[in-house]
Amino acid sequence: MKPKNFQPVRKVNNKSSKLYPHSKGSFFSFKMNKEIEYESLSECYFFFFLDLNPKVKKYFPQPMKINIPVKNHEQDFSVWEHVPDVLVYWTSLDKKPTIYQIKYEIDQNDSKQKIANKYCEKYAQKNNYEYRVIEIISVDKTVMKNLKFLHSHLKERSYFKEIIPSILELFAKHTSLTVEEVCEKLNHKYRDLFILPTVYYLLANNLLGTNINVELGLHSVLSKEKYEIKLEKGLALEE
Repeated sequence: MKPKNFQPVRKVNNKSSKLYPHSKGSFFSFKMNKEIEYESLSECYFFFFLDLNPKVKKYFPQPMKINIPVKNHEQDFSVWEHVPDVLVYWTSLDKKPTIYQIKYEIDQNDSKQKIANKYCEKYAQKNNYEYRVIEIISVDKTVMKNLKFLHSHLKERSYFKEIIPSILELFAKHTSLTVEEVCEKLNHKYRDLFILPTVYYLLANNLLGTNINVELGLHSVLSKEKYEIKLEKGLALEE
């Protein structure tokens, strides 16, 4: 399904900002070519993942309002306008877009969330979407750290164009090399100061691969095989 252009249906806010003053913010998304706002660190890391995932075409935070009928204390009906966290379109046109609700930790006893899930699922079925709830607490902390690190290296620098062919030429000759070995093989032509950001740019843009479950650094093993980020144990997010 081709992506439509969704604008956020409400402004970013954080009712718990007094307790967590730094959990609201924004960053520039190279995939969306605009500033993306988030209401929690859970959303922030999830959006980093979407930016880095080559299977994601576009994503739209706070994409729609879903009207949920509720009863007040006087037993009169009113409408609760629930806003899901993000709508994701995939590069595969055969795959349905997915509405995600992002939770730090899923509370199985949260009756309000159960109601929201019920109506989100109905909305998704009606509009030919999928609906899923993702739990961030289950994501390995090393993967989270690597997501943040790689996301900071998505921007292309002017000098990358000169160094990238030399790096890729190395991997035409070698099945795998560590980051340190790449620097050693090229430091007669370029300074490490320029080689390292170029290597991490190639990783961030999925042009080289590594084990994302191991903390990235000089001893990271690189290869031409692309990595797949998994946010849940044994479960690729887009599946």
